[in-house]
Amino acid sequence: MISNTNDMQQVAQQMVRDVDAVYAPQDNNVATAMKTLVSAANGAKKPVFASADTMVKDGALAAYAITQFDLGKVAGRMAGQVLKGRKTANYPLAYVTKGLNVINEKTARTLGINLPKSVVHQAQTKREMIK
Repeated sequence: MISNTNDMQQVAQQMVRDVDAVYAPQDNNVATAMKTLVSAANGAKKPVFASADTMVKDGALAAYAITQFDLGKVAGRMAGQVLKGRKTANYPLAYVTKGLNVINEKTARTLGINLPKSVVHQAQTKREMIK
């Protein structure tokens, strides 16, 4: 666990020795230090799978991700209901129902991963490929 971004380099370098892959959750410390995490993982030839499209832009290999925009829309709808007087205790859980299969082609090359043509084509068609 990292309590601040300064911990990331040491934690990442030790972690990549003991894992086959890394999952990066949506966490402010992880997001801020994403390039440090990716650098350590790439150096060990270990892929990083992310939870946000922005993390793939920062070098993670791939994500089935929600976008911050879509998350903001859900939060905005909830906030609107609360402002209209809806009690938060009675509000059901809300979800972003669609995700993006985002792939970082440069990271795949760095890791020596040959992506199947069907995956590349699908990602390019949906503009979910980062070069």
